[in-house]
Amino acid sequence: MFETNTKTYVKHYSSDFPCMFISRPYDGNNGINKIILTYLTDEEEARLEAQEDITITRGDLEFTIRTSLLYAYGNLDLTPKSELLKQMHDAPWLNRVYVRHFMPSNYNFETHTSVANSKLGNWFDTDNPATFMPFLWNCIGRPEKVVIFKDYHDKALIAKHEEELKKRREKRKEEKAKLTEKNYYRKKQQSIAAMKLQRANLKVN
Repeated sequence: MFETNTKTYVKHYSSDFPCMFISRPYDGNNGINKIILTYLTDEEEARLEAQEDITITRGDLEFTIRTSLLYAYGNLDLTPKSELLKQMHDAPWLNRVYVRHFMPSNYNFETHTSVANSKLGNWFDTDNPATFMPFLWNCIGRPEKVVIFKDYHDKALIAKHEEELKKRREKRKEEKAKLTEKNYYRKKQQSIAAMKLQRANLKVN
């Protein structure tokens, strides 16, 4: 007989992310698109109700929510087996090519944990919103109100921003090189002064 003494590991997942990406970035209409899930404040909800485009900050990220790219907001039922997630499965904006998630096997929605027989855990690939949306909702702390929208950035503006970042990096590189060169000569002068002092001490002795 063989003894099966397999150890199990419980994986706990974070619930304090400010937002989650429903889709990975993809090209479209001369811009870069991402579908975002995040919490929604009462003030933000009121402005969306008034058909306003709003800018929000989540952690270190800033997004502009355009009413034309707004998919759902408010008190959304993102629990497993909800009717909303069943409807979302066939939503035209949920591009299956870019909406794929690696999900932990044996995931428990209530505790936001999973159980596996290895420290790395067991994972599977899915594009089913009824499977990955409850997990993403848990990752942002299960807020009462959420918003789902497409974040769009014009490619021309992205290129301009990347060019500005490139110039900043080059400038920092030049400043670092100058500082390194300055420190080199300073250390060289200090070394020469130390050698002169040592020779003077030897003469005295």
